[in-house]
Amino acid sequence: MAIERRFIEENVKNATLDEYLAGTLQRAGYGGMDLKRSPLGTRIVVRIERPGLVIGRKGRSIKRLTEKVESKFSMENPQIEVEEIERPELNANVMASKLADSLEKGVNFRRAAYGTLRRMMEAGARGVEIVISGKITGGRSRSLRFADGYLKKCGTPAIEQVDSGYAIAKKKVGVLGVNVKIMPPNAVLPDEIEFIEPEPEEAVKPEPKRTPRKTPSDDQPHKKTKAKTEGEAEAKAEESSPIIEEEPAQKKNSGKDKSKKNVKKKENIKEKVHVEKNTGKSKSKSKSKTERTSSHPPQKDTSDESSSSDDSSHTQSSSTTQSHSSGKEGTD
Repeated sequence: MAIERRFIEENVKNATLDEYLAGTLQRAGYGGMDLKRSPLGTRIVVRIERPGLVIGRKGRSIKRLTEKVESKFSMENPQIEVEEIERPELNANVMASKLADSLEKGVNFRRAAYGTLRRMMEAGARGVEIVISGKITGGRSRSLRFADGYLKKCGTPAIEQVDSGYAIAKKKVGVLGVNVKIMPPNAVLPDEIEFIEPEPEEAVKPEPKRTPRKTPSDDQPHKKTKAKTEGEAEAKAEESSPIIEEEPAQKKNSGKDKSKKNVKKKENIKEKVHVEKNTGKSKSKSKSKTERTSSHPPQKDTSDESSSSDDSSHTQSSSTTQSHSSGKEGTD
């Protein structure tokens, strides 16, 4: 078997599986599927608007669906996973099936088309296109196009970034085909260029030059430099010295020691004040005495002078008697 034929058969199988799931899960809001094959089995991820209808009570309906897919499409160990659609207004398959349902119920095609178009654009789509073809009015078939926004029609952006969906509306007159194309808001186009503007730099105003005032310290620069060096040395010593935090007990003891020192200082100050007062009093007394003596000079006592004269006369008489006695002894 050629490789090309094998690829074609696999793609046909995938398309038939997609059609089968779209028919069986139409009420739940089928939005597409992703098929991934692995050695353990085939993994089928189904995008659904209302996942509760697909899973069922205790997972009965999803088990039944896996058994049907395994028997009908001869797949080995299929595993179906349900993924909820967050924004169904931006899913082309969901919106196409809803528009087809409204056409089957008898709603006017223009009203139904413009209503779905407005809902998709309000959801944030960049561009939308709806094409309804068939026996819309009358016996002849025709196609009507409803579009809004910006939509790519060719190139890789049209293939990769535009979501397309198809649905069929069965009426008494005939069958109507509904084709919906949506360009999502996060689509990045190659011709879109964003210019990043540089941030405006703030103009720095030049500061006016100031003439420094002369101070007396400027006349003696050597002293200023010495003071600076001493200040820097002290700052470095303080930074280098480790900071020892006191423990709470040491802090308490230090507080008590400080209070004792303060009490002692107060007592010493009181004693000094007392001593100063006493010394002030003694000085004032001595000053008063000196003032009195200076104002009244001391008077000499006459009694003392008389006594001294008597003593001198007595001594003279005694000396004369001694001289007389010595003269007599010499004559003898």
